[in-house]
Amino acid sequence: MKQLVKRLFKSLAARYDYYLISKAWVLRYAEVRKSLGQLRVSQYEADHIQRWSPLGFSVNSDTLNACYTISEQEFVDFVPEELFEAVIEKKLNLKAPLFLQHKSFYNRIFPTGWFIEDHFHKIDGVYFSSAHEPLNNNDIKEMISTLQFPVVAKGSIDTAGGRDVSFPGNASELEKALHDYDDIVIQPMLKPHPYFKQFHDFGLNTIRACLYRSVKTGKIHMLNTTLRIGKDGHLDNETQGGLVCNIHEHGKLNDYVVDKYGKRFYEHPNSKIKFADCEPLPAYQALEEISIKLAEMVPYTHLYSLDLAMDEHGEWKLIEMNLKYQTIRFAQYAGRPFFAEFTDEVIEYCAR
Repeated sequence: MKQLVKRLFKSLAARYDYYLISKAWVLRYAEVRKSLGQLRVSQYEADHIQRWSPLGFSVNSDTLNACYTISEQEFVDFVPEELFEAVIEKKLNLKAPLFLQHKSFYNRIFPTGWFIEDHFHKIDGVYFSSAHEPLNNNDIKEMISTLQFPVVAKGSIDTAGGRDVSFPGNASELEKALHDYDDIVIQPMLKPHPYFKQFHDFGLNTIRACLYRSVKTGKIHMLNTTLRIGKDGHLDNETQGGLVCNIHEHGKLNDYVVDKYGKRFYEHPNSKIKFADCEPLPAYQALEEISIKLAEMVPYTHLYSLDLAMDEHGEWKLIEMNLKYQTIRFAQYAGRPFFAEFTDEVIEYCAR
């Protein structure tokens, strides 16, 4: 009887969660319609609903129709965004290691040289060196006096979408950032490679690499990669005004980029670079290799979104590994179903 009641409450909680998430996505797609006008209606709406109905929740066609409107491609495998957030990501990463959501532990886990170096950390209000040795306030003051400004001050927990990232230009600004956060990492400014700087010279233009550990074989696969570009003096985060450009095989850029609500740009609004004319991404094979190696080091996880940047020397550096709050629209707005050939096994696994 207790198990029955427990399952009932679990089911009710999941459905209430899905209701809240779906409501938020309805509001988002109202904004998409404002940007794009009336969405085109796919001829495969009924098939799309049937495709995703095994997950046990109602299927909204907004994702399918938005992807069709933006990319002019129609696939029943386009993943409904509300189902991804409410069901799929949670089931695929149910046991994902919580400590990896804290950026101050990256350099303790991943090999030296793969992650952007750091000056020092503040973890739960306590200061630590880059080697994670405890520091006192006098140590911190001495370190600050030797820093070359500006630096990057980045909140260490739940900073999706570029939240809690600042660029203190002097000691006073850095001390304020340290006062405001109990969990923060201080890093030097990474000098970007000229290929990435050509698009927008403020901040970094980074790569989002999405990977999947097969629920059947355990093998890591690269699903898709996206170039994230700043615009109008903003960072490259899509939620803060940035643009995203899907990357095709061998590093070739998509012909267009999109903003947060799916508006297409065939050239950068500021630099006027035409994306169709761009050279392929440099060292794309190396990007795939390092991304797979990084994902292989993280157990109990089936879905990874890595943010990487190329430094001025052409070396790839991990900025952040996202195991929750991931997004699927970067690939799908370019006409590519997020899970590609693995869609069947993902649906089967998440329908259990």
